[in-house]
Amino acid sequence: MKKSTSKRTATSTTLAKELAATIADNFGEQVVILDVRQLTSYADFLVVATARNPPLARSLADQLGVLGRSLGSPLFASEGESTCEWLLLDFVDVIVHLFLPEVRSYFDFESLWRDAPRLVFPERPHADSA
Repeated sequence: MKKSTSKRTATSTTLAKELAATIADNFGEQVVILDVRQLTSYADFLVVATARNPPLARSLADQLGVLGRSLGSPLFASEGESTCEWLLLDFVDVIVHLFLPEVRSYFDFESLWRDAPRLVFPERPHADSA
């Protein structure tokens, strides 16, 4: 059974876009939002991104946890903190996958969800590129 698309979807859309923009703003790479509402019932969106190294992945995860709480969607669960090769952050309607480059390449995660439409999010310029 699919979730209804009501006020909850607007909230999950906003959350997905804000999480993705925050990753991009903080040196995450290849950030993609996959709209999986028509493909699965366990989430509305998957945010997939690459972190160059484990310290960056940890930092991004911490920032996303703070952001989720501030937007009224606290982190429900997380996995992968011991190695930070693949961090999964579950915000219930939005699930974030942060990969190290070689792990993302190996699992080719987006090909598993190739039927999912991609959402555009507002990319803001990095402060150091000005």
